[in-house]
Amino acid sequence: MELIKLNKTIIDNLQSDDEHNNISGIIQLRNKGKAEYIPYVIRMYQQTTNEEVKKQTFLFLSELKDNKCVPFIMEAIKGEADKKIKKQLIEICWQNGLDYSEYLKLFIDIIIKEDELIGFEAFTVIENLEFLPGKSTIEPLITYIKNNLSGLSTNQQYFLNEAIKMLH
Repeated sequence: MELIKLNKTIIDNLQSDDEHNNISGIIQLRNKGKAEYIPYVIRMYQQTTNEEVKKQTFLFLSELKDNKCVPFIMEAIKGEADKKIKKQLIEICWQNGLDYSEYLKLFIDIIIKEDELIGFEAFTVIENLEFLPGKSTIEPLITYIKNNLSGLSTNQQYFLNEAIKMLH
């Protein structure tokens, strides 16, 4: 595995309390960023209260084009307790159009376990998947969905039933 040397100036900018430095870090990443910076970007996104930094960071994450970023984004989603930020991170997934097919079960679990607004974002990710996993992965997922439909809201059931249709 190749070790990536991260640029200390970029990391310092992303960790700064100064919004100008934060935005400078985002601009630098637009020019020569690597997936390994994504945890720093997400942490900044989670911690900042500055609306312009939030907006620029959301835009940056929404425009990612490197599938190497996906595991970093998914780790943030798994660990995020703040529902608003979790919803936004999931929204980023369908906006950037990267390949999240490996995480299909996680998005299904989000529909089942989270509130409907977050579930809708997860459903939108599934709806926008360009590539689906193979039949050996999908068939158990369909069974899993069917086994978890009872006790859910009408909207959750709708999202899951539509997901089944997409997966067939």
